[in-house]
Amino acid sequence: MKVKQIIFQAFTIFIVAFMLVGCGSSDENAAKEETTSTTSEEVETVEDTSGSTETRVFTHLKGETEIPVEPKRVVTTQYIGQMLALEVKPVGATGWTLNNPYFEGMIDGVENIGDEEISLEKILALEPDLIIGTDWDEEIYEELSKIAPTILIPWMEHDVNGHLNIVADALGKKDEAEKFIQDFEEVAAEKSELVRNYVGEDETVLIFRIYPDSFSVYGDRNLGHVFYNGLGLTPPPFIQAEMDKNPGSFNQQEISLEVLPDYSADHMIVLVNDLKEAETQLKQIQDTKLWQGLPAVQNNKVYYIERTQWLAYDSTSVLGQLKDAAQLFEKE
Repeated sequence: MKVKQIIFQAFTIFIVAFMLVGCGSSDENAAKEETTSTTSEEVETVEDTSGSTETRVFTHLKGETEIPVEPKRVVTTQYIGQMLALEVKPVGATGWTLNNPYFEGMIDGVENIGDEEISLEKILALEPDLIIGTDWDEEIYEELSKIAPTILIPWMEHDVNGHLNIVADALGKKDEAEKFIQDFEEVAAEKSELVRNYVGEDETVLIFRIYPDSFSVYGDRNLGHVFYNGLGLTPPPFIQAEMDKNPGSFNQQEISLEVLPDYSADHMIVLVNDLKEAETQLKQIQDTKLWQGLPAVQNNKVYYIERTQWLAYDSTSVLGQLKDAAQLFEKE
């Protein structure tokens, strides 16, 4: 009898022990499965986040284009000066925009994507995530769009600040654009006050350009923006009338030498194309009675400037030109 009791007790202990081990194994396996499932979800989330680029829709000349919210590798065919003003360096830009004395020390590492013609191959090799061009690039828009999202900003529809604001919008740098414009206005106010020591409130200033075979006068775009808008100088009446019709859109107007006296001013800024033919043209007109009879010539108020330094019309350049313009009058 005692033997049976011992056997029964031993059997009971074995069964209980087996059940406890089984339950422990089930709980451990369940915990492993839960842990594995949670870890798998986290990995998938990380992969989704790192493998995606946040984008938004940007409206421009060609319609709507999906662009990165924070572009990192930008190529521009024209607006490098606006980008530099926003402290953003493109990975590529055209040669004619890179050749600018006001960009010195700011464009190291920026690839030239073409001098006379834009090289699609060079742009492709740069692997851009955004391309910013102008309406001049419409013919190659489809090809550019195959390389990266491309937006076109019309050149003549906006003045220099308009260009800056649109580029800033595309790059997510609106605050930086606002600050740059404020800084420009502060410098302009300072330089304008300085220039008034040399140019009276009632005196006029003409910007005159000499080509190899023609002449033109400037309005309030390009270097006209610096002198008329920045420094607040007054153009001759004919120029002022055109500026009033289309503020920020009057670039230059071709005139004949015979009508130059109609545009005469107290001060003349003369831009000579960097060609020997233009220099020859200047020497020839300087010998004429018409030229010698101009008030600015008679009073030694003519200031000669170079093309390379003064023709760029972008935010970075006009700020530099503004400072140099003030010095121009100081040298008289």
